[in-house]
Amino acid sequence: DPVAHPAVLPWVLLHKPEADGRLRCIICGEGCTETFGFSYRGKIYGDALPDDAAEFRRQELDRVLRSSAPQYSKTIVPVENREYITVYRGVFPFLAANGSLERMMMVIAPVDTIYR
Repeated sequence: DPVAHPAVLPWVLLHKPEADGRLRCIICGEGCTETFGFSYRGKIYGDALPDDAAEFRRQELDRVLRSSAPQYSKTIVPVENREYITVYRGVFPFLAANGSLERMMMVIAPVDTIYR
């Protein structure tokens, strides 16, 4: 529950599924916006990324949905002029009782971020 950890909220990206199955970002924390240099809010998951990075993220999303378990990684930001930033990423699925995806939360923070 991110509300129980308010220091994490600036690093949250929350996505909801569209009717066509794509994910739309509905919350982009201020820390994410600063890290990426723009806000993902309103964007479709993967659309603002280079093709190879978008494909990697789609595969990651497929793994999360197949396993219903979070995925963790450490990666560079695949945004032009932001490649020097290394981030920790956690991808967390929120599923309905019938197993369908209700929301997808990502927590993304630069490696040098200090959580207090």
